[in-house]
Amino acid sequence: PEKKFEWINPSRRERRREQQTYSVDDYYKDIIGNSKSKEKAAVQSKVPKAPKFIHGQDFQFFPKELEALQEKEQLYYKKKVNYKVSAYDVGATGSDDEYDSQADDQSDTKSVKEKIKELKEKIENAPEFTEEDEREKQRLLSESFTNWNKREFFAFISACTKYGTDNIEVIKKSIDTKTPEEVEAYFTVFWKRYSEINGYEKYLANIEAGMKKNERLKLQEILVKKKVEQYQYPLHQMVIQYPPNNARRTYNSLEDKFILTIINKYGLFDEKLCEKLKQEIMVSKLFTFDWFIKSRSLHELSKRVNTLLSLITREHEAPETLKKKRKQPSGREETPSSQTATPFVGQSLNENGINHNKKVKVTPE
Repeated sequence: PEKKFEWINPSRRERRREQQTYSVDDYYKDIIGNSKSKEKAAVQSKVPKAPKFIHGQDFQFFPKELEALQEKEQLYYKKKVNYKVSAYDVGATGSDDEYDSQADDQSDTKSVKEKIKELKEKIENAPEFTEEDEREKQRLLSESFTNWNKREFFAFISACTKYGTDNIEVIKKSIDTKTPEEVEAYFTVFWKRYSEINGYEKYLANIEAGMKKNERLKLQEILVKKKVEQYQYPLHQMVIQYPPNNARRTYNSLEDKFILTIINKYGLFDEKLCEKLKQEIMVSKLFTFDWFIKSRSLHELSKRVNTLLSLITREHEAPETLKKKRKQPSGREETPSSQTATPFVGQSLNENGINHNKKVKVTPE
């Protein structure tokens, strides 16, 4: 009879463990079990989580009542978990044993012990932090500007400097990360509580300087408009009063007149004024063969605009300066040369009135 052989399946392949080194903890983990760690985790889970103390920055304008509520919450939590006060909690360096080993007559040791005792009494007598207190805390947090960071604060200051405090509609649209309503709310609170910000004098000085600059630009814009619109053909009839002995002038009068007309067209508050001026120069038929004006950069055109504005302003202020000069006295009155000073006793004058510093003996008659 034929013998039948039964196929014996090979053993299942086991993957090699990633950890090649021998670990005692892993060896006894399956045998004994991790009972101690489970008990420890159970004990730790019973302890309530400490409340987070929110440290707000000065430009976020936290309500003053919020700090008292947070302190009340912290004290009640420490009372609830039977917190042990140490020297570290009162701002002292070193451990409690080091302070206990020191002499009792030392003033610093006494002060630290007194602070620890006072803090313990505060914790023991801490009132309960109720749900009503929690709701009040959340309400105060909603009134503050916790979602404002330093970059957005600087953007707000620069917007106030650039546009002025009166132009709130433009300021509301100047910060991309905030809605107009959020910027308006921050604007209102900022001008009520700006003195709470550290170094607020610097920010106010920048805003005031920006407002003065805007006022000067408004005046110059009015002067340019008045200058250009008083002529029917400004490119031919306009007269620009250049300073005397201006040998370094590189722009001709037609180019300057054209620049003033473009300034009057777009206004000084246009953010892309120089770019538009450059574009107008390139497409104008007046400067088809004028390589000099067409090759000027935006920075050079900006400098020329400032120069022309200063000329227009000086032209406007010239009559007032002339009036002031006329009111001033003509000068000191010169004494006539024929008058001579009275000689002192003991000095003599010659026929021409010149003093030779010679002593003269005076004899009584």
